[in-house]
Amino acid sequence: MRKKAYIVDYNSSNVKSVNKAFVKLGYQIEDDIYAIKDTETLLIIPGVGHFGAAMKHLITKDILKRIKMHHSNGGRILGICLGMQLMFGSSDEAPGISGIGLIKGKVNNLKHINKKNINNYTKMHLGWSNTEFLSQKYSHDMYYVHQYFCEPEDSSIVTHTFSWGDETLCSGLQNNRIIGFQFHPEKSGKAGLDLLDSI
Repeated sequence: MRKKAYIVDYNSSNVKSVNKAFVKLGYQIEDDIYAIKDTETLLIIPGVGHFGAAMKHLITKDILKRIKMHHSNGGRILGICLGMQLMFGSSDEAPGISGIGLIKGKVNNLKHINKKNINNYTKMHLGWSNTEFLSQKYSHDMYYVHQYFCEPEDSSIVTHTFSWGDETLCSGLQNNRIIGFQFHPEKSGKAGLDLLDSI
């Protein structure tokens, strides 16, 4: 039986590249979130965009309720970049705007992290960076595009990390049936596809 996935489209994300990656991996892509009844269907919230605008779309289109229902039914959820950040309750990017709230912790701005210790300091983490795969005890370059990072309250759910100045920050997590990546596995070549295929 083919694996199934539904990709949330909130008009500001990299839906096409995520879709292409999962089709290549043999997934059947569902086109109606209201038709998802199988908890094994992977609900994907992709990245690129603004936290506040994304949440507004999820609320006005009644998608937020469906995401929470899928989670409460034991369904699997994958968040990529902004999609991972949306799993938290709030973000520095949009003060006062509530996130999905499935992961406890904070979403902070990279500019507050060890600014003076970063050569050629930039407020955005853009491009390929060495990423530690904690459970496999190896590292690989993965592709990043972000200004904010996730800091889970429970550090034991962190699965991947990257370095920013002198700090080691979360770039991947798994909490029961929720998986998140700050980097873009769909843009990270074979290593990224292999990671998605292992979900």
